[in-house]
Amino acid sequence: MAEGYKELRGDSWLLRVYLGRGKDGKPIRKNRTVPPSPNGKPLGVREANQELRKFLDECEGITNVHLSRMKFSEYSEWWLENVQKPNVEGSTYEWQKGIMETKLVPAFGHLKMNKVETKHIQEFYKYQLEQGKIVGGKETGQPLSLSTVRGYRRILNAMFNYLVELKSLKINPVKAARLDPPDKRRYVILDQEGVVAFIKEAKKDRNFALYMTDLLVGLRKSELLALRWKDINLEKGEGEVWQTITKYGRNYEFKDRAKNGQSLRKFPIPDVLCEILKRHKAKQNEERLLAGDAWHKGPEGIPLDLVFCYQDGRPINGKSLLRSRLKDDGAFKLDRSKQGCSYRTILKRAGLPEEMRLHDLRHSFATFLLEGGENLALIGALLGHSDGSMVTELYTHSNMKMKKRAIERLTTNLNIAELVK
Repeated sequence: MAEGYKELRGDSWLLRVYLGRGKDGKPIRKNRTVPPSPNGKPLGVREANQELRKFLDECEGITNVHLSRMKFSEYSEWWLENVQKPNVEGSTYEWQKGIMETKLVPAFGHLKMNKVETKHIQEFYKYQLEQGKIVGGKETGQPLSLSTVRGYRRILNAMFNYLVELKSLKINPVKAARLDPPDKRRYVILDQEGVVAFIKEAKKDRNFALYMTDLLVGLRKSELLALRWKDINLEKGEGEVWQTITKYGRNYEFKDRAKNGQSLRKFPIPDVLCEILKRHKAKQNEERLLAGDAWHKGPEGIPLDLVFCYQDGRPINGKSLLRSRLKDDGAFKLDRSKQGCSYRTILKRAGLPEEMRLHDLRHSFATFLLEGGENLALIGALLGHSDGSMVTELYTHSNMKMKKRAIERLTTNLNIAELVK
């Protein structure tokens, strides 16, 4: 429990609260000076006691004050290891660690946490938006995208929110820093013509089944690349999401739970996709026979049973889907010509915007369902959203066809055409 005392110094009272000892063993104290009353005389003892009680109430429950006195560089290391690592996906942890090392620690590392002000954060945002791009470990003087800087803000906000929750800081300096987008992110949603063009080019590719599963089922990339044959039943036309891939590359990792409770879900597989997956399975069996003993075995010494994988059974690197070339991996030499071209190459050949993300196939899936008049709650369940309201927020913002149809219904119901004759 906090302890406090008061001392009259001249015309003012000094209030001091003792909060225990910090990480370095030194006592932690908070001081406050109570100025004299408007008539220039010091407050009376009773009034001073009231001020001390108020000060104690404010300080009551304050713990881990030493965290706010750590340098940003020290606190960030502690926060990543003790708060984030046990509680976030492995890929999220690695991403945050990388951002911390390349961006945040160089900018704020020399400051104590309780000395980081909103102005420091605002200046950091400005610099990154104007010239913060890094290529090959060196800054290029080019601007970073708004979405990238918003990622930095999420990390900073979480770091300082934790201190506020512990009552180690009173306010989060990130809250007041402005980072307002000029407009919302542009989602690229396929229309019927775009679907035809995309499928025409994608079906020439080894990963055709992967892209069609995303388009017709709406799984997240991390769910797609972790999907196993035992998770789907092509005779019943059903599947389940049981795991996600959280780290790519040679040291890949899977997690036996998805993004949230709703992400662990069953999903329907349409007949046309069942047929595509059956053909994909037959092709994969041929690749497995060709690879022989080189077919990859997981950490437990058995094949991973992945629906979508490389020629040697290894998990597909989600980042490599956007690249036109793949590196050789392991003793079995991958035939690059048979690994499939990059997603962006398919977009280019189909005459579609190359900024369209793989995730936009999922957005297109949701939009098609919305256009078909399907129930929002049902769409949210299919997508694995924890909040059904996210469907309208994420997938109707750019759908002019739906907006126009709604307005046409309105003018028809009000008989506007007849009224304006």
